[in-house]
Amino acid sequence: ESSSTEVVTVQEALDALEASYARPKAMAAPRPAVALEIDDHELLERARSAANGARFSDLYDRGNTAPYQHEDGTPDLSSADLALCNHLAFWCAGDETRMDRLFRASALMRDKWERADYRALTMGEAIRSQTSFYEGSVSVAVKPPTVRLVEGGNNGNHPPVEEDPSFASFASFALRASSATPPEDLEPEALYGLLGEIVMTIGPHTESHPAALLLSAITTLGCMFGRDSYVYRDGARHAPNEFGCLVGLSGISRKGTAGRRINELLTSVVNSSNNSNYNQKCVHVMHEAVPKLYGLGSGEALVASLCEEPEAGQPLDVRRLVLEEEFSRCLKAMARDGSTLSEFLRQAWDGGVLASRTKGKRLEAGISHVGMMGHITDVELKEELSRASMFNGFANRFLWFCTRRVRSLPFGGGDPPTAAIVLRLREILEWAAGVGRVDFDEETRALWDQGGIYNRLLDRPGGLLGSVTGRGEAHVTRLALLYALLDAEREIRPAHLLGALAVWDYNERSCAYIFGKSTGNDYADQIDELLCDAYPGGLTKSEISKFYSHHAPAGKINEGLQLLLTEGRAAPEKLKTPGRPTELWMARSSMVSEKSEGSEKSPLVLARELMGRSWQDQR
Repeated sequence: ESSSTEVVTVQEALDALEASYARPKAMAAPRPAVALEIDDHELLERARSAANGARFSDLYDRGNTAPYQHEDGTPDLSSADLALCNHLAFWCAGDETRMDRLFRASALMRDKWERADYRALTMGEAIRSQTSFYEGSVSVAVKPPTVRLVEGGNNGNHPPVEEDPSFASFASFALRASSATPPEDLEPEALYGLLGEIVMTIGPHTESHPAALLLSAITTLGCMFGRDSYVYRDGARHAPNEFGCLVGLSGISRKGTAGRRINELLTSVVNSSNNSNYNQKCVHVMHEAVPKLYGLGSGEALVASLCEEPEAGQPLDVRRLVLEEEFSRCLKAMARDGSTLSEFLRQAWDGGVLASRTKGKRLEAGISHVGMMGHITDVELKEELSRASMFNGFANRFLWFCTRRVRSLPFGGGDPPTAAIVLRLREILEWAAGVGRVDFDEETRALWDQGGIYNRLLDRPGGLLGSVTGRGEAHVTRLALLYALLDAEREIRPAHLLGALAVWDYNERSCAYIFGKSTGNDYADQIDELLCDAYPGGLTKSEISKFYSHHAPAGKINEGLQLLLTEGRAAPEKLKTPGRPTELWMARSSMVSEKSEGSEKSPLVLARELMGRSWQDQR
């Protein structure tokens, strides 16, 4: 049988066949016909306060390129530039002149932007990728992201996926998390008792935030009291030692100033004790006797310090206060191959046995009482805190407090009137020397157990945010103990528990701002952003792979999608096609924003309601 050798053009038939199988493709939205009558400052503020304002601010204000990396782990600055330009293209309505002007004022500005070809290519690609532009009259704070789709093909416009009620059980903390703004103020319960008096007395005399003063006092006083006072829980002794880190939102957040102010106060306590007939059995709890460690570079150095022989006639002091005003240096040391620093710090927070063997010499500290205070900026923290430290229990042994400069005192704030506080602290430290075991009173036990406070603190979501806040019940127990000790009481009352919950509340809100909705998995976070941008539409795995230029390592996209599915952030829908069915993945952000009455309550709010009266009545 003969065959024809004639070449026939069938492009139209191929186009029709492709249209019958292909799902709709996003088309670029037309640009507004009129230029926006909004100045640059107001436009940037609207971008920062929008639903995706945290991502915009991370790029524009902080220059954070950590989410954008090449396969070898090196920063992909060009991808970060394009990501920012995608935001600017929308907000500037495709105005290249304005995009260029705003980009030059951003934290991502670098020499490469001066290349006309690179600049034009990046802005052009960003503009072409837009499906809509900002028109000025729209309230961006409530406008959901939309995708305009070309009609055609058997698929048509994809209908929204029917919501699955099972996702409503997503942990209550996740529903009240992911704050786009840092916490402004402490809850009033945090300022209960002597801790509150310290903060309110020193506060007007310093530029430091009250939260910075509070956390500095908590870590230092918790270390001063030592291990003689404790709460016993399930085989563990919870002493009042704490790890804290002040996360500055700028380079002048006055983090170190807060620590120095607290140090001045406690130095006055020491001096007043040395000049009086002070009970010498308590000398080991005085601030001056607390050995401090700076620039801790290894776990072995911590163990060696704890094993130092005391001076003749002096008791063994198992307390150490680690001060790291450059906490990023500590995080870098932990990231080195073979570093044991993270392991030993975790054990030190627990108060366990610390042992090391160096050059054949074994050192062992059978008992330890270690407090730690670090200072870092939010950008450094995101860049230096490794994924291992996020999930191995290191990060959740810290209280993370956002802080900022709250007032201007060009000549300093002078000397605060702390004489009465110094006297009371001296008396309390003497009293606390022989306290021993402390526990909740009956009313506090009822709040903790039957009231559900304990279970509410255990209720954590998955992902990074849940991991770094995953030790709430232990932190609150230690903090409540400290409030009780500073009241010179051997039982923890509801007011002490409320104070501890208020401190924990500030930590939760800080972590929600610092770590946001991140899962801790780069691919899951990037895919989540893609799906949110496509909502109410969706993306196939092939389209997601195209974002990575089809170079994503094997299994990484599936791993990210499964993590988003597990956390209730995304769900697949089967698409029927003339050929093999395909999966369309869609964001489920509506489930995260939908709050039930119970899920809105933080542990602090729940405790307030259970008590049935204001916190002032408990003082």
